[in-house]
Amino acid sequence: MKISIYTLTSPLHDKKAIELSTRNFLDNIGIDYDFFGDDYSQFGTKNLDLIFVRTGGTENLFLDLYSRFADSVDEFYLLTSGENNSLAASMEILSFLNSNGHSGEILHGSSGYIRSRIVTLSAKKEFYHKLHDCRLGVIGAPSDWLIASGVSSNAIYEKLGIRLHDIPMRELLDEIAATPLREPKEVCSMEKISSALPVANQIYDALKALINRHRLSGFTLRCFDLLSAVHNTGCLALAKLNSEGYVAG
Repeated sequence: MKISIYTLTSPLHDKKAIELSTRNFLDNIGIDYDFFGDDYSQFGTKNLDLIFVRTGGTENLFLDLYSRFADSVDEFYLLTSGENNSLAASMEILSFLNSNGHSGEILHGSSGYIRSRIVTLSAKKEFYHKLHDCRLGVIGAPSDWLIASGVSSNAIYEKLGIRLHDIPMRELLDEIAATPLREPKEVCSMEKISSALPVANQIYDALKALINRHRLSGFTLRCFDLLSAVHNTGCLALAKLNSEGYVAG
C-alpha cells in the first residue's frame, strides 16, 4: 500500500526553513512515500493519505479541505512533528473532527512510534481495500438450528465492503449431478474413506464450478444437506479449496 503525504502550512512561516525541517523529519521516520505537498487533487482516491500539519495557523486551511472531502474520507490522519505549533493545530483540528462526528488520529511521538503506526495503518488500509467488493457466496440458507446466524447483506457491505451472494442449494446439487466422477488423486487404506473419495471430489469440482460462475472469493455452505442428498460431505472439498486460497466453511 502506497503512502501519500500532503501538507498544511501557514504562509507566515519561512518556506525554506519549513521545507528543510520537513525533509529531516520525514527522513528520520524512514518510510517510502509519495509527497504531494499542498496539491490535494488525488487526496482520498487511494493509498494511505497523511496530512502533515507542519505549522500552527492552519486550522482554517483544514476547514476548506474538510468541506471538499468530508463525504468521501472515512478518517483523517494528522501527522505532526511537534514543531512550529504543529501539535497544537493538529489537536484543534482533531477536536473539530470529533465535534462533527468524524474520525481522526494524530500521529505524534518518536520517529520509531510514528513509523510503526504508519505501517499498521497502511496494512489496515490494504486489508480493507482487498475486502472492498469481495464476493462471498452463501450456498444454502443457514441450518435451521442456527437461530442467531442470520446477517444483513446491506450491513455487511456498508461496514466491510463485502458483497454476499445467495446461491440456492439446488444449484449446487444440480451441478454435482452434472459433474462426472473421476479417479481421485488422494489415496487411503481405509475402504470406507477410499470408496467415498470419488463423490467427495465430485463435490469439490461442483463447488469450483460455482466459484468460477459467480466469481466468488469464498463461501459458506449448508453442509449437512449433502449427507441426505449425495450421501457424502463437503469436508474434503472445503479443505482443498481453503488450501487454494478460497475462504470456505
